[in-house]
Amino acid sequence: MTDTVRANTQATADAAATERDKATADQAAATARIRAKLAERQQEIAASAAASAARDAAWSQYYKRTKECESPVSEQAFIACGNKAIEARRSFDRTYQPAP
Repeated sequence: MTDTVRANTQATADAAATERDKATADQAAATARIRAKLAERQQEIAASAAASAARDAAWSQYYKRTKECESPVSEQAFIACGNKAIEARRSFDRTYQPAP
């Protein structure tokens, strides 16, 4: 094999290796971006779950069913209790401020 052919073969091999290295680096960068986005989304989900749990706890403290509404004796009492709960929830929703 001549020196020119050997040099061309080596240059082609070097170019292919460089291209593989670039592709590997690009793939690693893409994987890192995806992992970062996933971690960010997981934090958002955790924060949302915590906020939801805090809101549920605040609602439980805000609204307590009366004894009459624990076991309504009539359909009319059942409806009245439901209406009280709905009004209480609306009031709660208007005034609820999540903790910072």
